[in-house]
Amino acid sequence: SQTVGDGALTFGEASALSFGMTKGIRDGFVLAAKGNRAAQNPEIADLFDMFGKVEGNHTNQITGSAFGVDDASSIGQGIAYLGKALNLPSAALQAEDAFFKSIGYRMELNALAYRTAAGEGLEGKDMADRIMSIINDPPEALKLEAVDVSAYQTFTNPLGKIGQGVQKLQRMTPGARYVVPFIRTPTNIMKYTLERTPLALIS
Repeated sequence: SQTVGDGALTFGEASALSFGMTKGIRDGFVLAAKGNRAAQNPEIADLFDMFGKVEGNHTNQITGSAFGVDDASSIGQGIAYLGKALNLPSAALQAEDAFFKSIGYRMELNALAYRTAAGEGLEGKDMADRIMSIINDPPEALKLEAVDVSAYQTFTNPLGKIGQGVQKLQRMTPGARYVVPFIRTPTNIMKYTLERTPLALIS
């Protein structure tokens, strides 16, 4: 199953996942290509709001004003361009993260819409209309569930108390981010792996 905590998928849900993947890929390319400007597109503004807050969400701190220089001056603009160049790796990482999250989100939302319509006993055109209605204006609970699944699939779901404590210690320790830049994703990858081994019985 592609969902968290659920059993096997029905054929209809599998088809809905496939359709959602196609839509998610399109949204993902827009998010990855436009970055912050993606929020200006009403169709994916919600996606941007949900996926724009990832671990190590880097903004360009290397600006003219940070060095006491007017941002509009040629020197200030030069410093800003240097900052953008130095931030390219993190910007690329954020774009990749948003791309795959959008795919996971759309896939799960489509599956949940199908499951909801099927659970209401609808068939044929009534079912199709209900599915599209949910996808176009998803209830908050379904939207959050789809976001949770997309975070789980990309190893960015929130950590437990111990993990959050380590993250807090990292933020409080000067220079720690440069030594250990990532905590959440490696931890989730390890947990994801252990869940698929016999060790999952003791977790």
